[in-house]
Amino acid sequence: MKKNNLSIILLIIVNLLLIVINFQLVGGLGAFTIDNTINTLSFISLLVTICIAIFVPFLIKKAISDNRGIKSLLIDELKELICLVEKNHKIVTDLYSVGATIENQHRDLVRENFFDAELKVDSLRSQLEISYPKKKNFAKQIFDHAIKYKQFLTDSKFMLSSYTTVDYDLYREEKNSFAEFQKSLVTCVHEIHKF
Repeated sequence: MKKNNLSIILLIIVNLLLIVINFQLVGGLGAFTIDNTINTLSFISLLVTICIAIFVPFLIKKAISDNRGIKSLLIDELKELICLVEKNHKIVTDLYSVGATIENQHRDLVRENFFDAELKVDSLRSQLEISYPKKKNFAKQIFDHAIKYKQFLTDSKFMLSSYTTVDYDLYREEKNSFAEFQKSLVTCVHEIHKF
């Protein structure tokens, strides 16, 4: 640290010496005068330049920070949506792995989780409309992915009261459908980073 301070002091002294030598040479070669009149337009131009140099970086930094915050919020919402829908995937997986009987409470829980997911999708849609009004297709894309998985599970035999246990075929189809849903939303996260 002391070495750094010493080198800075030496640079300042060398610069001062060079300035003094320069004034001595100019003064020795001829008359050295300074014009003390100031052009009003030049002075205003100097002030505007200084203001631009000071304020523009702060404005740009704020805009970048705000945009980053909005993206972070949207990404968190998408992650929460994945977690909400993953609860239904876990229900089906648990029922299959244990071989337990599907009861009405399982079906009701799946419906309730999808209801919560629809609320989250609606929240995402309104946030996207406010923050990125030109990205309406993106909000529709998220909605379509969520609805596709919901329709698969709620229109499947899982919801029939006569269907009592999760067989391998339903488990495999549900697992593939959930993986596709999850992959599409992770892709949406990457697309948000590009906004």
